[in-house]
Amino acid sequence: MRPPKHAGLRHLALNVTHLDEMKRFYVDLLGFAVEWEPDPDNIYLSSGIDNLALHRSTPPPASLTTS
Repeated sequence: MRPPKHAGLRHLALNVTHLDEMKRFYVDLLGFAVEWEPDPDNIYLSSGIDNLALHRSTPPPASLTTS
């Protein structure tokens, strides 16, 4: 499967709670390459033009997610 074309991100940083799943999404589905993984909580990806930083974050407390 070929990665879909997109208009571009240039540079984007995301805090994510499911880092491994997000890495698979961007690498396997959108065709980004891993440029650097300095530690288990940070991954830097590139599409050649666009750069994406993924940073592991913790979920918000339950008191902030329920009404």
